Amino acid sequence: MMADQSIKENLKYLDDILSFLINSSHNYRLSFEELYEKVNKRDFKTDNGWNKEGYFLLLSSNERNPFELNITNNTQALGEKLVEALYFLNQEGLVRLSVDIHAKATFKGIIQYSKTFVADHKKIQSDRLLNKWNIYITIFLTLIGLLAGLLIGK
Repeated sequence: MMADQSIKENLKYLDDILSFLINSSHNYRLSFEELYEKVNKRDFKTDNGWNKEGYFLLLSSNERNPFELNITNNTQALGEKLVEALYFLNQEGLVRLSVDIHAKATFKGIIQYSKTFVADHKKIQSDRLLNKWNIYITIFLTLIGLLAGLLIGK
C-alpha cells in the first residue's frame, strides 16, 4: 500500500494547487512564487537560486529528458515538483500558465476542484473492487445454477 499512499499524496498535491488558486487568490490566479510558498509552506525568496522558467521550457520541449537532470537540493526538488504539477494541470486544461509561470484556474479546473483528484482515485479503486466482487459472485452463482441443474436433472 506504500505506492498507493504515494499516489494519494501526489493527487492531494494537485488538489492543493487547485484549492490555493481558487480559494486563496483574486481571479483564481497566483504567481509561481506565491504557489510555492503556499504549497511548500516555505519562503521562495529564501529558497531561491533555481530557474523555474528554464525547467518549464525543458518540459515543454522534447529536446532533453527531464529525468537526466540532477536534483542537487531540496529547493530544486520542491520547485521541480511544482512545475511538473502545473505543467500536468496545464496539459489537462485545468490551469493556464503565462510565460512567467503565473497560474490561473480555468473553469474546467474549478469543476475538477469540486470533485478532487483524491475522490476520483478513491472512486476508481472502489469500482475496481466492486467489479472483482461482481465477477466472483457471478462465477459462484453460475456454479450453483449448474449444480442445481445437475441435481434437478437426475
